[in-house]
Amino acid sequence: MFKKIFAACAALMMLTACGAKTENTPADAVTDADTAVQTEAAAETEAASETEAQTEAAAETEAQTEAQAAASDGAYSGNGYTLSVDSAKWINGNELMGEVAAVADEFDAGVSGEQLEDMCDAVFYYSDGNGGITPSNFNVVTQDLGVDMAMDPETFGPIMEQSFNEIEGYSCTGWEGKEINGNTALVVDIDATQMDVTMKMTQYMFIKGGKQIVVTFTAFPDVYDSVKPDFDAVVNSIVLN
Repeated sequence: MFKKIFAACAALMMLTACGAKTENTPADAVTDADTAVQTEAAAETEAASETEAQTEAAAETEAQTEAQAAASDGAYSGNGYTLSVDSAKWINGNELMGEVAAVADEFDAGVSGEQLEDMCDAVFYYSDGNGGITPSNFNVVTQDLGVDMAMDPETFGPIMEQSFNEIEGYSCTGWEGKEINGNTALVVDIDATQMDVTMKMTQYMFIKGGKQIVVTFTAFPDVYDSVKPDFDAVVNSIVLN
């Protein structure tokens, strides 16, 4: 699964590197979505004997409620999550997935165009302010794990570091655990060179309710630092259903 995610990121970046037909892409294509977030707090509250669970649920619900309110303007709801996306800065790339899929097939990115379209729940490109895109994007990949488990950064961090380092052209430059709106994320930073394209990547991995949600920011090195704060604003708004 993770290797397919890596390949997907590279193929998505190739669209910008190869100057695909994006000059006239509208910048207001962010999908309107229902921002209602389902939580388990109510069920946990009813279980009076589960005091610790109640406390954790209340804290998580409060964090999700605050984030949901912040996300109400420009919200994007996907498979198991809601994000707040500023349409003045990010162009919805879902409409471009056909072109991205063609790039994946043309450059033998390690994942077929059909697989890529199935995997990516969302992709947004950073606007150049004139209706076009810059060489930076973030995408969201979701997968049902088939088992309910928790994200433990101390366990998964070393595994992901080793996995990245074993892939030719990839180097994990660091990882950490982070709490975002009541949910734990593993944050991994990567330097990558694939298909003669050099990229910097930051990946947020969440697990909740048997579902894995991976949000990956990818940019060329010369624009990474300038665009990263706007990506941080997006990922810090995430609410998991």
